[in-house]
Amino acid sequence: MITKNFLEIIGKIDKKVAKYYWENPTKEELILKKFAKLTEEVWELSSEILAGFWAQRRPKTESHSKEALELEFADVVLTTLLLSKTMNVDINVALEKKLEKLKERGLL
Repeated sequence: MITKNFLEIIGKIDKKVAKYYWENPTKEELILKKFAKLTEEVWELSSEILAGFWAQRRPKTESHSKEALELEFADVVLTTLLLSKTMNVDINVALEKKLEKLKERGLL
């Protein structure tokens, strides 16, 4: 699943992000702010996907690239991991449980 080293990097990012953006937030405020950030990142990913299908206004489609799409996917994954950390969700355990459910449904 997600390596220990990568999760340690997420932890370092998390500490810096919290200090950089917010001063002494409560845990609830952090969760809400990170959730809002995740929503923003998903919107940006959807915008890139639409641009790839020429379903956006011209400036968006002209600036669309594979690299931009990859970076938006990465933003969604990183922001999801930061939110799960804040909410004390062990992402590896959650992924294992999900894979087990997919296996039960015959999808694995």
